[in-house]
Amino acid sequence: METYEVQWISKASAAQRAGRAGRTGPGHCYSLYSSAVFNNTLPDFSVAEISKVPVEGVILLMKSMDIDKVANFPFPTPPDAIALIEAERCLKALEAFNSQGKLRPLGKAMAHYPISPRHSRMLLTVIQIMRKARGYARANLVLGYAVAAAAALSLPNPFVMQFEGNHASNDGLDLFEKTHTTVTDVIVDKQKKLKEMAKVSRAKFSNLSSDALTVAYVLQCFELSGSPVEFCNENLMHLKTLEEMSKLRKQLLQLVFNPSTIGALNEEFSWPHGTMKDTEHAWRVSSDKHPLLLNEEELLGQAICAGWADRVAKRTRAISVSSEGDRKLKQLGIKLAWLKKLYSSIVGHLFQIQPQNFWYTVNCCIQNGHTCME
Repeated sequence: METYEVQWISKASAAQRAGRAGRTGPGHCYSLYSSAVFNNTLPDFSVAEISKVPVEGVILLMKSMDIDKVANFPFPTPPDAIALIEAERCLKALEAFNSQGKLRPLGKAMAHYPISPRHSRMLLTVIQIMRKARGYARANLVLGYAVAAAAALSLPNPFVMQFEGNHASNDGLDLFEKTHTTVTDVIVDKQKKLKEMAKVSRAKFSNLSSDALTVAYVLQCFELSGSPVEFCNENLMHLKTLEEMSKLRKQLLQLVFNPSTIGALNEEFSWPHGTMKDTEHAWRVSSDKHPLLLNEEELLGQAICAGWADRVAKRTRAISVSSEGDRKLKQLGIKLAWLKKLYSSIVGHLFQIQPQNFWYTVNCCIQNGHTCME
């Protein structure tokens, strides 16, 4: 699971930052740590970036360049062997590689997009599905939202988060509060108002079926607003994040219709329902509410799951059973959907085609601190 952890910077980074203080003139650099922390805690150098991030995209790109033995490649700083194994396992689950680790046509198509393989898999799944829906009038709107969702998942959340309630910051006001009660009340009231504004903003754009579609709708409203700065101020959004998201959306859409991209890929990954202008026209129709139909939201939601085929699960409610000796047995049923042919079930839901799904169940029992699976 990918996580962001707060860590100390390295001594080399600290020295580099100190050097910036005197770049254009005499200056001072104040470190927010003691000399003991600097000497005893800070590492000498930062860990290489390739050792800290998933390498699925790196491996996919190298395979598309006919570099089959990625583990033998002379990296300046080689990634961890376990990371390479996990990345290849992930790409096999996404059907970018076959069982022998060879690049499949789908993997070649995924490598053309400058985003995570999971997100490019999602986008290509939508294209594959909609190729089977000849004559579907709203196809370009579905593609527009698929591209927007891929851009949304590739960047941070645009909602301003710092007003959701920070207990630490409120505790820090206690000492100040005793002597400056009036000023503190003003600050607290302002935080409460901003928190309420943030809640209203989220409720206005919220899509209960998917957070990705929520942000995609935010992006659509942002691009259609007359004043992006005013839109972000009114709805407590990060302007820079939405600007980057908008640029990425347009870049991805251009790649979908790029003649060189289409020529290098199989026909099954080309868009048959019109031109880029048609998709932009469908995307730029203003709406006071989410414009997608329920079946279209389900299609996009399941396409997103296709990009996380190795991490999709449905957890059922835990059941507690009492037995002799007051021992409690908790049974947890987990249903995992193997999404190898997920698109067929979506097409069946939309266009009355017989679906083909594969399901398997893992039953877990937790008893006396031990977990048993059958």
